[in-house]
Amino acid sequence: MNRIYKKLVLTVVALLCSVAAYGYDFVVDGIYYSRLSKNSVAVSNMSRFNSENKTYVGDLVIPQTVTYEGVTYTITAIGDSAFVKCWKLTTLKLPETVTSIGNHAFDGCTKLASVNIPKGVKSIGACAFNYCPMLTSITLPQGIAEITDGMVSYCEKLTEIVIPAGVTRIGQRAFSDCKGLTKLNIPEGVTKIEYEAFVDCSALKSVTLPSTLKTIEAQVFKGTAMTSIKVPEGVTSIDPKAFEGSSITNIILPDKGLKGSADGYEWVDLGLPSGTKWATCNVGAQSPDEYGDFFAWGETKRKVFYTTNKYNKTELGDIGGNPHFDAATANWGSKWRTPSLAQIAELKKYCEWEDAIVNGQVGKKIISKTNLQYIFIPFAGIRIKASHENADSQLGSRYWSSTQCTRPLTHHANYLSILNGANKGIHGDIYIGCPIRPVLK
Repeated sequence: MNRIYKKLVLTVVALLCSVAAYGYDFVVDGIYYSRLSKNSVAVSNMSRFNSENKTYVGDLVIPQTVTYEGVTYTITAIGDSAFVKCWKLTTLKLPETVTSIGNHAFDGCTKLASVNIPKGVKSIGACAFNYCPMLTSITLPQGIAEITDGMVSYCEKLTEIVIPAGVTRIGQRAFSDCKGLTKLNIPEGVTKIEYEAFVDCSALKSVTLPSTLKTIEAQVFKGTAMTSIKVPEGVTSIDPKAFEGSSITNIILPDKGLKGSADGYEWVDLGLPSGTKWATCNVGAQSPDEYGDFFAWGETKRKVFYTTNKYNKTELGDIGGNPHFDAATANWGSKWRTPSLAQIAELKKYCEWEDAIVNGQVGKKIISKTNLQYIFIPFAGIRIKASHENADSQLGSRYWSSTQCTRPLTHHANYLSILNGANKGIHGDIYIGCPIRPVLK
């Protein structure tokens, strides 16, 4: 019973705090205020959630000071939801004494066409101008440090906005559904662009990214009209879905040593924790879409006939880098090896796997979650006896690892399954012919 009573008291306290947050202390000339200190106030919400449908009408000027009961207060803030759903408000002039604008301050002001933001404003809350479809421009002050979540979302007539120097973060859905924006310059200093920041900005064709940028989150450009983008060299994290749902087909990524070659064979750095660099082609292939040669596990030459009577039965353990048993090392040189089971497992954990077609060949595009580099693995199938089986099918396509199974399964070796990635439970007869995708030692 005592627990129930305490829970009830806590609930009542929480509700009272919530009401106070949307309340006001006094009204002067029809404007509602809440005290912040003995000599400063914030313009506050008329009533909680504006449930009484009160609204300011037409043009409104907020004074620098207000006097109530003999005390003069300076207006220094626009409180949370101060003008929420004031759908009859058309223009608003704020005093230069204002230094902060709260969350949802002008949310749903559907007829608001003009508002000034004082130069002294240091913070603008989330969704402050959400769904103000009549606004065509907003001048942001130099003092703000971030474009908060949903700050100008659904401002459909907004055609121009200048992000000031000093901003370091573009928040989630900050500019979503700003269908009038055609271009945007993100200034130096911004380090992070968050989820769906520009989603459904359907006329947005150009975004300039700063050299200070470090992180691009998922679906940032979804629904935009952009077709090309240049990623700065300083970017260290790009979500694999950063460009999902966009029209971007030309992504210019910084080189930064992420691609190269060794002994005439190309590799790509997928940003894996181990530092492993993967080849762009299979052994025996000239391009990423080619199957290349097929090898029985532990053998270094291709064959015409793959059978239990024609394969090496020695218990070898891990053959990686051994030129007598590793086809990658034997055919490509000492810098290359067949990947271990652990190296293959990294691809599953740290990369996104997507169905893809390259030059008409179906396969998987394995995309780094950290730097967006990728390799293409064709559905090459396998060879048993003289037949080529499961070509163009992910179900039966497999690539050898260098890791042999332990007793009593030494006649099996682990492999990369196109369907399931890599784990200790995926292994097969070592006489079967499979392709090999090498890694640098």
